[in-house]
This record gives sequence, structure tokens and C-alpha cells, in this order.
Amino acid sequence: MTTLFLKAHDAKYQVPFEAAGYSVAFSDVLTFTRLNENVLVQSLSKIANYASVIVTSPRASQAVVDAITSLPSQALISLSTVPIYSVGKTTSKPLIDIGLNCLGDDAGSGEALAQVITTAEGDWSKPTLFICGEKHHDALPNSFASLGRVLEELVVYSSVQVERIAYFQNVENALPSWVVFFSPSGVQVAKKMEYIKWSNIKKAAIGKTTAAALAAVAQDCQDASWNANTVAAKPTVDALLEGIAGYDKKEC
Repeated sequence: MTTLFLKAHDAKYQVPFEAAGYSVAFSDVLTFTRLNENVLVQSLSKIANYASVIVTSPRASQAVVDAITSLPSQALISLSTVPIYSVGKTTSKPLIDIGLNCLGDDAGSGEALAQVITTAEGDWSKPTLFICGEKHHDALPNSFASLGRVLEELVVYSSVQVERIAYFQNVENALPSWVVFFSPSGVQVAKKMEYIKWSNIKKAAIGKTTAAALAAVAQDCQDASWNANTVAAKPTVDALLEGIAGYDKKEC
């Protein structure tokens, strides 16, 4: 049973899935370009101007790590005094690895994190630095706007969809039992590959937004097999594996 993850190779997924008896493969559906690196460095060097920092993805976290390590050591000490909120434990890891603490990474979604942040105490006379990719959800910006709080958005990378899922371009690769979708972008790329027997592939979504994208394709194509067979309860490896293994067990 091969499980195809529509993301770059990641041992964090490979090891537990192989331990559970699954063969794994990875195929990224996005390419990434760094943006505003100098602006990020300048913002982090003046971190005292911000009430808090929000980091939305692992790539945004890595951009912060690369920027902060290019500054004098005092910059890291200063950043450690400001509340840092993170969307998910995977996003937190690069920051934790350099000694920073992250808050709210168990919230499970941007919507839930918005609730955590907006109910926290703090000096809200200062803006919050929102470090994100070019494409992001509106839950956090909308939440801040509704409360009249200032969110300073800083886009640190852009993403572009690939035209084809590379795994399926290799004729030697067997049709996977599962495809794991991590974003609506992956769903859109998959939909373009009409020659793939998608009805024979089980589909897992990392969260509700991606599951909704699959449901939209199912409705558009009038094909219920596009619906997610399982949706991870939280955007974590353990929750994803639990959902997939649980579904397979029920099928037996």
C-alpha cells in the first residue's frame, strides 16, 4: 500500500507511516520563492515595536530563522521577549530549535489560533507582525480587523503550482492506495490530471479547508469519489496516520 504525500520529502511523515506498514512517496505540488528578506531582517531588528509575532507556516518560520541568525545575538534575545504565535507544531519547530517559545501551536487551525491570540493579554497599542506566505487564510486578519487591532502583514515567500504531479509522470510507479492533500493547490493540480484513475485512490485531507476543496471538485465533477475519505482531526502526523489507518481498518 503506497501513500503519496503531495509535499516535499519529509522524514516526519515517512518514519511513522513506514512503521505502520505503509510504503510512502512524496511529490511536491508547489515551488517557492523567498520575498522581502531585507524587510524581514529590518522588522526583526526592531521587534520591540511589535506587541507580538504570528508565523503561519514552516517556510515562514525558516525565513525568520535565517533572518534572525544573520543579526547580532541580541536580536534573538529581544525576539524571545515577544509572544510568538504559531500555526501548528511543524511551524513551531524551526523556531524552537533556535531557542524560541511558541504559543497556540496546538490550536489546530488559523481560526482557533485567532481566538487564542485575540483573547490574550498584551499591549495592543502596538501592531502585531504577521509573517506569512503570499497565499494565506483571512481568519487572522479578519479577527484583528473586527477588534480594531493593527496587523502588519509581511509576505516572506510566494508559491506557484506545478503543472503535473511528478509521481504520476513515472510509468514505473504504481497507482497509490492513498493520496494525502495538504492544500487546495494540490487538489487543483490533481484535478487537471484527468487521465489518472482518481476513483481508485483514497484521499486524505490535512484539514477542513483542503477537505472543502476536495468536496468542491466532487460537486463540480459530479463524482463523489473526490470527497476526502478521511480528514485529520488536527494538522499533525499522528492525527493523519490515525485517520488513514482507522479508515483502512474499517475497510478490512
